[in-house]
Amino acid sequence: MNNEVLSADHGGPLRIVVPGYLGARWVKWVDNIHITTEESANFYQQRDYKLLPPHVETPEAAESLWTKYPSLTKLPLNSVIASIVPTSDTSILLKGYATPGPSGNVAAVEVTTDEGNTWNLATITYQHGKWSWTLWEAEIYGISKSGTAYSRAVDAIGQYQPRHATWNFRGIAYNPWGVRKWGKW
Repeated sequence: MNNEVLSADHGGPLRIVVPGYLGARWVKWVDNIHITTEESANFYQQRDYKLLPPHVETPEAAESLWTKYPSLTKLPLNSVIASIVPTSDTSILLKGYATPGPSGNVAAVEVTTDEGNTWNLATITYQHGKWSWTLWEAEIYGISKSGTAYSRAVDAIGQYQPRHATWNFRGIAYNPWGVRKWGKW
């Protein structure tokens, strides 16, 4: 990993990496491999990383539903604003990342400081391969000393990251617009 021997913290000495599947499915500390036609009965495969419907609000309500929903293999399209730095009294530099969803890689990231009335195209600064995370940045001009910035990713087929996520009691696959406030410098 990063041109170093894979550490035990990251699953070393051997970890299965499956491009196109979310990292929770990348098995760590491999000691044997079984090829089967059925999904594993392992607790984490059967009771973790499953997106249950919004009406489920307790573990008790989820109990009868675990077997009725498939395990997540892909995460939804998402973007995050990681930092905001002032570049002048009236401009800021936003930096962040976006992750691809099931419909293909991130094609663009847009940012706004006016609740989505005006979107500005961010510059993609890193993207490597079909399933890569995407690093981006954007400078916004004509802003006040404080406010809120938002980001949204667009995928390869033109689908936009939603403004609001669908609620689920475990909080997984959370993907509303990225949001970050900035204040008086």
